[in-house]
Amino acid sequence: MVRKILLILNLLLLLATGSLAGISLTPLLIDLDMKPGSAYEGVLEVTNTGTAPMKVRAMVAGFYSSPNGVPRFIFMEDEKAYAYSGRNLLTLEPSEAVLQGGEVKEFAYKIIFPEVPKPFGGRYMAALFEATPLEEEAAKGGSRIKVATRVACLFLIRPSEPLVLGDQFLDLEVKGSIDKVIVKKVAERRFIIAPVFTNKGNVHIRASEFGGSVIVRSAEGQTVISLPIEPHNILPGTSFILKTVWDVPKDLPAGRYKLEVKIEVTDPYGQKHLFSSQTDVDVG
Repeated sequence: MVRKILLILNLLLLLATGSLAGISLTPLLIDLDMKPGSAYEGVLEVTNTGTAPMKVRAMVAGFYSSPNGVPRFIFMEDEKAYAYSGRNLLTLEPSEAVLQGGEVKEFAYKIIFPEVPKPFGGRYMAALFEATPLEEEAAKGGSRIKVATRVACLFLIRPSEPLVLGDQFLDLEVKGSIDKVIVKKVAERRFIIAPVFTNKGNVHIRASEFGGSVIVRSAEGQTVISLPIEPHNILPGTSFILKTVWDVPKDLPAGRYKLEVKIEVTDPYGQKHLFSSQTDVDVG
């Protein structure tokens, strides 16, 4: 059976006994450009935020994101679930350690980026840390309580340059589309506007390379308001539901209004790509 764990970035799944138990991780996100064939090393810091000793196990997984931005982790048996999984590029040392209350432990990581990644493009993986207390006996009654805390650091790796293999040119591609625009009325004069954007390229789109807005126009074409869309990292081969909120002014006349979604993405070479879509909304 396919083994996948859903984990929202920086969410801790924590079931604790009477004493405080948990771990924290720094950093939570690492975004790198790497030359094909190169290696990169660094450290992650895990802190036992409780008072009781914890056994920490380090694990490596590939990942991709759901349309809601939830990482879907890929383990060894699921390697074919995502073409850009980088699970086999990342190693962690040590594989486990015991942390006393308040102790900070460094875990060394190493990434080896292949000379010719197949398919060519970015690679996406995670360092996961799972902690359990050394003492799992309940304070009363002798029953056992399972305590699990998981945190993750996500790695976003992009090739720093294209490759030329004989007569073949392997390029960094930024392609995309606005598949649809979801409009949901959540109050009498409040709408959530959610464009669904798909990254059809081979590298992730960084939040810093992303810009977007929803322009609301009257039936006559006059601009009513321009609503910013919050930028996000969007992995290749995945879709993301972007969102903005329109609070309709009380003095705005009822009627049908046009929504124009504009998304601008800057590729690794500095060129800008514009995507747009339109729909209507009825204001009561």
